[in-house]
Amino acid sequence: MSAPPVEGKANKELVKLLAKALGVSSGQVELVSGHKARLKTVRVHGVDSEAVSNLMRTGKTPGDRQ
Repeated sequence: MSAPPVEGKANKELVKLLAKALGVSSGQVELVSGHKARLKTVRVHGVDSEAVSNLMRTGKTPGDRQ
């Protein structure tokens, strides 16, 4: 991510990045906590928890080609 942590720009970029990686709209990705911290908690609506876990662990989603 390249956005500076100013006025929530980095958080917005994080939401867009996760949404794109998971194939959902930005509105389905919710920053739950950590708005001003490095450690964030996010909630992704409409996505299987296994897909989110796999993305965090490997950087790939089930639809990615090997």
